[in-house]
Amino acid sequence: MPSRGSLSRPQDRLAWLWLVIGASLLPFAMFQTVWPFAAWLSPVFLLRVSRTQRPALGLPLVWLALCLGFAIGWRDDFIPLPLDLPGPQAALLRGGLVVFSAALGVLPYALDRLLAARLRGALRMLIFPMAAVALEYVTSLTLHPVGGLAAYTQYGNLPLMQLASLTGIWGITFLVNWLAPVLNELWEHGTSPRVLRARLLPFGMALGAVMVYGSARLTFTPSAPVVRVAGLTPDRSLYLRAPNGEEITWPDLEAIARGSDAERAQWRPRWLQISDDLLARSRQEARAGAKIITWAEESAFLLSEDVPSVLEQARSVAREEGVYLQLALQPILHTQQFPFGENRAILIDAAGTTVWDYHKAYPIPFAESLEYDGGPPIVPFTDTPYGRLAGVICYDTDYLPYMHQAAWAQVGLLLAPANDWPAVKYDHTHEAVYRAVENGFSMMRPDAKGISLAVDSLGRELASADYYSTDRLDLVAMMPVQAVPTLYSRIGDVFAWLAIAALAGLVARAFVGQRRMVSASGAEPVEAPLPVS
Repeated sequence: MPSRGSLSRPQDRLAWLWLVIGASLLPFAMFQTVWPFAAWLSPVFLLRVSRTQRPALGLPLVWLALCLGFAIGWRDDFIPLPLDLPGPQAALLRGGLVVFSAALGVLPYALDRLLAARLRGALRMLIFPMAAVALEYVTSLTLHPVGGLAAYTQYGNLPLMQLASLTGIWGITFLVNWLAPVLNELWEHGTSPRVLRARLLPFGMALGAVMVYGSARLTFTPSAPVVRVAGLTPDRSLYLRAPNGEEITWPDLEAIARGSDAERAQWRPRWLQISDDLLARSRQEARAGAKIITWAEESAFLLSEDVPSVLEQARSVAREEGVYLQLALQPILHTQQFPFGENRAILIDAAGTTVWDYHKAYPIPFAESLEYDGGPPIVPFTDTPYGRLAGVICYDTDYLPYMHQAAWAQVGLLLAPANDWPAVKYDHTHEAVYRAVENGFSMMRPDAKGISLAVDSLGRELASADYYSTDRLDLVAMMPVQAVPTLYSRIGDVFAWLAIAALAGLVARAFVGQRRMVSASGAEPVEAPLPVS
């Protein structure tokens, strides 16, 4: 019979079945092919495995399941790597990232396994969700800040997404991961009224309150005047082709930058054809009623010496048609050293005046960062007759604190041109929508090689289209340009910090309480298996 100082571990003969179910759900709870319910259920079964097996077995099994999930989720070049990296090295790097990411992902399971038996009541159920929030928040501070987080799996559940306006994505992460210890507590202790009241009721009340808040926000947020906005992507039949017409993955910016005048000039006719097409379509959209027009990120590759003439043509279009026109250019410099290019979004007002010339603040590490520098991390904004506009570029929206600048400036519409690739086209677009909910602005996000999307400040889709559905994609939407105040934009990541502080408190309580129990009983704690209730 175990001593008073013993730490209990429930037994379960079906643990291997739960491992298979949890591991099978995991690839659908992370990247690309996402089933929202899988994100709630996969941790339930994996936590069951880690709680019912000895740590030396259970945690490695969970780690292997996570390796499988990352390997499948990151298929088809989901992770951007340098284009010139040899195949074996790329495979080795991807494998290392899978192993490392799975090792991080197992930490909440390890903490739950270590602490749950040392705590009682509702506190046992808070370890896992708090650890999940802490892990996701810390990883959000790294080079690739917010990809694959639990909150993004719930895209489309509009009432639940509204929680991001209060807590950021961290509150959603907490809820999704809270279910696992709640159901495991019922699994271990049965479903008597006392157990249901102590374990299930707090979770049910919290989830219900979130859904009521979200539904009320969707219902009672006042409507605002709208303006016609257009987002243009480059003609697919012309884009990403070499001077000889051969289709390419991406122009070699370094080689072109280092090339001779004659070598560079070979690219000019095709690239000017693309910019001429975009300018003509911008004029067409203006005459159809659009008042604000933006191109997708890097829509027009240009030799740096051709930028002034293209800008002058754009000023004429904006002035003659009376529109706000944002160009998205990738000028390639003529140089022998880094940086080799630029990633710019240039807004021209209806008078033909340049309002901002914004350089992408956060190039993708190990990919774009090898080609050009980031610009100053300052979100530009301006007042227009339709409301206040601001502009960023693609990956900039992954940086949560950076997007607060637009909320502090009371921006009503964010122009966020993007240029993705097929493997990330849904994930990255859906992630960006959360920035609109968190900060209370509408967003127009035309996306070359991805999903173009227009949403309002509540995350409701106003228009969407796939770049690969047509050669010439013009996304048009009637969009509100009115800032909606949010708590999250004012307090930032307070919820995440509270979760980290509370987790540290639980760790201290667990070990201090255990030492007191051992001191009082005079017995060393041992792990003793108990039958499942």
